[in-house]
Amino acid sequence: MVLLDWTMLKGEVPNRYVITGLVLGLGGVILLVWPELALGASSKSGLAVLAVVVASISWSVGSLRSKMISMPDNLFMSSAVQMLAGGAAVSIMGLIAGESIGFSFSAMSTDSILGWWYLVVFGSWGGFSSYVWLLRNAPPKQIASYAFVNPVVAVILGAWIAHEPVVPRMIIGIVVLVVAVALIVVFGKDKKTYEKVPFTRGPGASRFRLR
Repeated sequence: MVLLDWTMLKGEVPNRYVITGLVLGLGGVILLVWPELALGASSKSGLAVLAVVVASISWSVGSLRSKMISMPDNLFMSSAVQMLAGGAAVSIMGLIAGESIGFSFSAMSTDSILGWWYLVVFGSWGGFSSYVWLLRNAPPKQIASYAFVNPVVAVILGAWIAHEPVVPRMIIGIVVLVVAVALIVVFGKDKKTYEKVPFTRGPGASRFRLR
């Protein structure tokens, strides 16, 4: 997202502190998931890895694109439109893939229903709406730091709720990620501001102008 901000929005060139934070963040994530990463690298999971990479790039492009076009003034309306569109697309793909075959509501366990509601409330209503708010009020370099925060939260929740073991490698990874996020948040502030101005070639379109 940082590199796309530089190219798509003509933002500032990332300074050495931000670059250091990005490198440290990537290293911290690798430390946290190294066993799973090594296992995946030795198996035939190239297509899955490619799908994740394409999804990450698409997410970044879409996030930055939302800063360049007209969006609903109401934050929750903006979040709802995006989630409805995404949900419809995933539902169609699931039907095409045959995931509805054999599905039964009676087969759903209490844990799966509670997990679904957790994702709805905290993941969609809370998490995604907060992300949309950040897209409006924070520079992309700082927004991108969420990718380093999520693994730390996952480790803490896993140890607290699921009693998953925390090994020294994971503690080192968490410390590295905290330092990375601190560097990006502190030194990732843009001096330039973005102002939406309408396109002259089409109604309702807009772009960003640096000032």
